[in-house]
Amino acid sequence: MVTAGTLWSEFSILKSTFKVKENINFDNFHKVRAFFKQNSVNYLPKKSKTLTQEQYIEFFKEADDSEYLMIKVNK
Repeated sequence: MVTAGTLWSEFSILKSTFKVKENINFDNFHKVRAFFKQNSVNYLPKKSKTLTQEQYIEFFKEADDSEYLMIKVNK
C-alpha cells in the first residue's frame, strides 16, 4: 500500500525531474495536484522525536567522550 506521504514525495521527484530535464512546469496540472490532495486527506505525518533541552545538556555532561566526542565537538 502506498501512503499519501509517499505519493507526495514521488510527485515532488517527478515534478523536479520534469522541470529540469523537459522544462515542464507541473503547476499547471491542476487535476494531478487535486488527485494528490484528495488521497492525502487522512494522512497523519510522523513526528520526529527530539531531545528536550535538559536531555541535551545531560547528554553533553554524561556521554562517554571516548565514544561521543566527535558528536559533542560538532555541536
